[in-house]
Amino acid sequence: MTKFFLFAPIAFVLSAYSILAAPSPPSPSASERCAVCGMFVGRHPSWVAAIEYSGGKTEYFDGPKDMFKRIFSLKPESFTPFATDYYTLELKPAKDAWFVLGGDITGPMGKDLIPVFSEKNAKTFKRDHGASNILRYQEVNETLLGTLE
Repeated sequence: MTKFFLFAPIAFVLSAYSILAAPSPPSPSASERCAVCGMFVGRHPSWVAAIEYSGGKTEYFDGPKDMFKRIFSLKPESFTPFATDYYTLELKPAKDAWFVLGGDITGPMGKDLIPVFSEKNAKTFKRDHGASNILRYQEVNETLLGTLE
């Protein structure tokens, strides 16, 4: 009985976390193409971004820039955007990211937004790579994307 009282709270916390945490979509297949430009996204796994729609459909992108282009073209609907963390290479909810702009790192399609998932890492990246700005998800806009062309 004592074991139950010791492990029950841990099991509860773990199950609550798994329900609340946005699970990442599966990795794209080798034949998966960017929903915006048509580039094969599997060739550049460290740049993969995705949008998972409430109906279960997932679209993949060759970088955050194309993901945001799609987001700005969407009518209001339920979706969850994901981006690959520059440092861990994990696909995570893009709304939790800091996007670093400028610097000496480019994506498969040229200038792009570099997603990192802590403010400290964003500041480190900016310093180490000569980047110009750090933005949160909600600060990215169509005008900014136009400067990345």
